[in-house]
Amino acid sequence: MRRTARSWSATRAAAPALAWLALGCCGAAFPQQAAAPDHLRRGERLLRQELWVPASEAFAQAVAIDPESARAHYGLGLALQERLDLRGALAAFRRAVALDGKLVTARNALGTLLANAGDPAAGVAEFRKALELQPENLGTRMNLGSALRTLGESERAAEQFDIVLDRLHRANAPDAGGRQSRVPALADVYRMRAQARVAFDLEGAVADFEAALAHDMEPLAVYHDLGQALKRLAGQARRAHGYRAPVSAPAADRLLREALALLLGQQGDMDGAIRELTAAVDLDPQSAASRHYLGSALWYVGQPAAATDQLEQAVRLDPTHRAASALHAEVYG
Repeated sequence: MRRTARSWSATRAAAPALAWLALGCCGAAFPQQAAAPDHLRRGERLLRQELWVPASEAFAQAVAIDPESARAHYGLGLALQERLDLRGALAAFRRAVALDGKLVTARNALGTLLANAGDPAAGVAEFRKALELQPENLGTRMNLGSALRTLGESERAAEQFDIVLDRLHRANAPDAGGRQSRVPALADVYRMRAQARVAFDLEGAVADFEAALAHDMEPLAVYHDLGQALKRLAGQARRAHGYRAPVSAPAADRLLREALALLLGQQGDMDGAIRELTAAVDLDPQSAASRHYLGSALWYVGQPAAATDQLEQAVRLDPTHRAASALHAEVYG
């Protein structure tokens, strides 16, 4: 029987705080032109193939032949950025925007580079100009929210993520997004809004971290962030007269143990992972998530009977837990 444990074999690293600042750069769509020169088309093709050096050479030829082509400067900036020539990329993006102020992808790329280079205020200015041209561009709005959070404007950042979530929900396609599609996935947006809300609304941040995990249970950093927020919330509750905490300190400890277990699993220490997950279940026996992870780990190390017991309890506690139900069906089968 084949063993699978998606939680352990496919756990992916969480996206960085400014992850969506990459939108509009690598893989971005180019404006269509009826008769693009061969060298420009070649550069775009090489860029899609991630051949950065020949792509930059092709775009440099395009710029030499037509210095007024915003499209060529933009493509050159993308290729140079991938080659880590950030000064050259910055100059190319600035020239593209100067030549065509309505080229939103170039403004996004320029704002991204400025924000990542330590000038988030300049990045915010570029993102706002891009949104004036394309208010429905969710990637740009994510970029703006991330840059605002970097500036310490957490409430304004959260407002941008509010707009993104509202539009994603209204589109009725919560799981259709992702970085490759250039549409934010709900888990990403919830997590980024949670990170902003930690500064002014801990309860809201906890709810957002939990919503992020409901859509994608694997990112390790989300468990750590959620556990820290829960501990801070519990600490506030103890200091506030007459206030009853919505969560307990044991629940926060359980989440931190889950995060440690996932890290140990990634490192190949399954005994340590099982030890931490067993402790997490002891701390909160009603947690379907903890039982799902423990069952997954037990199945991975070849203990199907113990795995079945944990997965059955996870499904009983939460019949809507799709990951536990799927793995239980495989183990039981």
